Amino acid sequence: MSHTRKCLAAGASPEEIFHVVLLALTTTGFPNMIAALRWVDTVLKSPKA
Repeated sequence: MSHTRKCLAAGASPEEIFHVVLLALTTTGFPNMIAALRWVDTVLKSPKA
């Protein structure tokens, strides 16, 4: 989750972050990618984001 916050702080858009997670599918596998999407979504919906 901290990587998502660091990406946002560096100027990445939420769409770019989701795109990176989707690109990880072939490397990490579907279950891990879905978990990462949930983590990113949690960070983006939190009040601190």
